[in-house]
Parts: sequence; C-alpha cells; structure tokens
Amino acid sequence: SGNAATHILKYGAGAIHALIFNNTSGTSFIIYDNFAASGNIIGTITTATAAIGSWDYHDAPFNEGLCIVTTGNGLDMTVIYE
Repeated sequence: SGNAATHILKYGAGAIHALIFNNTSGTSFIIYDNFAASGNIIGTITTATAAIGSWDYHDAPFNEGLCIVTTGNGLDMTVIYE
C-alpha cells in the first residue's frame, strides 16, 4: 500500500491467485512476468472505487518473477500468489 512504487514480489516461476483491493482511489498498476519493471505484461489495470473487493486471477502463471509497478498514491492491495 502507499505511494507509487515498484514492488518485486517474487523471483522465479509461480502463479497469481487473487488481488484484494481495500482502496483504489486514483491509482493504476502494471503486473510484469519479471523481477524488474519490464518484460512480459500479465495485466495493466486502471482502478476505480468500484474495484474494491477480491479479483480472482485463476492461477495466472508467471515464469521469470512477479513485479508490480503502481502509480498514484491511494492503492491498498493484497496480492495472493505462490
């Protein structure tokens, strides 16, 4: 949560299970299959207040790593992955 940043969540392969949003006001983010803010994009999401709640990602696979780059300063999100 908090200000815009690059978040490296995992090095290596895994899967995203879900995203849980507590606050999404004025934010967006990009999910990369990488351990840096580059490479294959898993998803680009611009959020709105209606995004609050849980989004199921149905075990979306990634191979290189998991990196999320956020913009805006109001995002409060939990990422469930393995």
